[in-house]
Amino acid sequence: MKLYEMGLQYTEISRLLEEAEGADNANATEALTIALDEIDEDMDAKLLSIAKLVESYRAEAAAIKEVAARQAKRAKAAEGHADWLANYALATMKRTGHLKIVSPELTMRLKLGTGSVEVFDEARVPDQFWRTKEIREIDRAGLRDALLAFHKAGTTSDFTVSGARLVFNEKLEIR
Repeated sequence: MKLYEMGLQYTEISRLLEEAEGADNANATEALTIALDEIDEDMDAKLLSIAKLVESYRAEAAAIKEVAARQAKRAKAAEGHADWLANYALATMKRTGHLKIVSPELTMRLKLGTGSVEVFDEARVPDQFWRTKEIREIDRAGLRDALLAFHKAGTTSDFTVSGARLVFNEKLEIR
């Protein structure tokens, strides 16, 4: 359902949501809660209307993401064109000996970067330049599987892991 097909009360909710963007979150949330609480409608109808708003915003978000993906693709292509042209200009300047070109709009010159290390044979690098890293991290997947197995077996009260627990987040499903 489109927003224009909904009642004026929900159009007001939409306006408040859009006004709340970038505003003080606590005040905006309070104003929205009050406005939603004041809607005089059967609870099922009210919640269904809110679900329709949710779906409308999700559809809008998907459309915006699609446009953003197309724009990101165009930006990547433009960056690729710029990089290719810059590499061509650099190679041409090096080949022809033109180390600096000055015009009223811009200046071009060859410049050495700060340098990066290219290791082409690790076996020949002296020991003094090697370091050993030890990584210690929690196996979250294994911990979740163990906690979930005990939860499904109904023994959550008997099984605890110090510093960890299994948390089930609730979310609204709209189909």
